[in-house]
Amino acid sequence: MPASEQSRSNFCKQNKQIFDPCRDLFLNPLSSHSYGVLILNSPTKLVNDDLWKIWNFADLRVLVDGGSESWVVCKKIKDLSLPHLVTGDFDSITDETLLSFKQNEEVKVINTPDQNATDFTKALIELDSHRANSGIDLQNVYVVTEMIEGRIDHVMANINTLFTAAKQFPHLRVYRLSSDSISWLLTPGSSSIGIPEVLRDNQEWCSLVPVGAPAVITTSGLKWNLDNHRCLFGEMVSTSNTYDGSPVVEIQTDSPILWSMCTSGLKCKV
Repeated sequence: MPASEQSRSNFCKQNKQIFDPCRDLFLNPLSSHSYGVLILNSPTKLVNDDLWKIWNFADLRVLVDGGSESWVVCKKIKDLSLPHLVTGDFDSITDETLLSFKQNEEVKVINTPDQNATDFTKALIELDSHRANSGIDLQNVYVVTEMIEGRIDHVMANINTLFTAAKQFPHLRVYRLSSDSISWLLTPGSSSIGIPEVLRDNQEWCSLVPVGAPAVITTSGLKWNLDNHRCLFGEMVSTSNTYDGSPVVEIQTDSPILWSMCTSGLKCKV
């Protein structure tokens, strides 16, 4: 093996990360691990019961601007825990909803008017500050929003926040969670991802997408594996992939990539 390839192989082995969010969220009781939840603005009001179970059991709950309206709608028919924080520039929240939170002593309302960052990014900053000040020990943050609806620029901005969060909050794992999928950033090195049996049996979809830069990727555990393959927009990206039956997918990459996977068929345990 050439020296450059040997160096990259050693780097990847030394930086292996283990991911199993489906087990944390759906296979184990929600109370068995510590985590935070952000709810972003979404054109679809969130009615998925599992998303609200995940919300209720979180150690740190944050509503972001218009995401507060989803909470208000569902609060009328569900038993929902109060947020710890409500943040944003408040251009997507009604005056009535905002006032109700300001009048509640159990909720901290933080206006973040800076237009040089998205509400998602600013909310992560406030969440991390509150976590540190409150002494809350959590590693995982689940950001709830519907994945494929709404403005494409908002979707891309949210993906960009996953990239900035990896640099700004290396102590947090930030996952983007919707009613039927979960996505997160895989940084350079090796990653091991647990795949629940029901997803393997149903041949549910998964994808690996390099965003912003080419990535040389090698995988195992997928139906269509990559072998030291260069992926980038304008050439090949691995969308609509699935599993080969293995309980774990192994991925090695030399650049950040967005991993997404279907979660249909999984139900939360409480």
